Amino acid sequence: MPPDTPDDFMARIEKIVEEIIRNLPDKEQKQFIGCAIITGSPLDVNRIRMMRFQQQEGTPYELIDGGDRYFLTIPLPPGLQSAPDIDIRTDSVHLSLNGQETAIPFSCPIDMTRSSYSIRNNVLDIVLAKAQDP
Repeated sequence: MPPDTPDDFMARIEKIVEEIIRNLPDKEQKQFIGCAIITGSPLDVNRIRMMRFQQQEGTPYELIDGGDRYFLTIPLPPGLQSAPDIDIRTDSVHLSLNGQETAIPFSCPIDMTRSSYSIRNNVLDIVLAKAQDP
């Protein structure tokens, strides 16, 4: 039998994650935003980094430490009256949704010039590049 292709492997991982989420206890009271698989680090070390789901001042978010960058995912509330105001700073992200202000701090400095965000399907994804030592 030929070895699995990367696509076959990722399809299997996707099914495993779906099964885990489906069988979470008290799933009615938990929120799951998404899943990110980060591969191809400069040292070719693929590891699961610290993942946390938090709620800061009423705004739920998921934060993944990808080594040289953070991946921040925020579900946007239904009925959003205006576009979110996003302010990426060197030590935090400040977000305003329907007049509600949220600050999400980071332990590593952020390189604002190499950071970006996008909104798709009512989910805000922010990629924050960590500042490199000079």
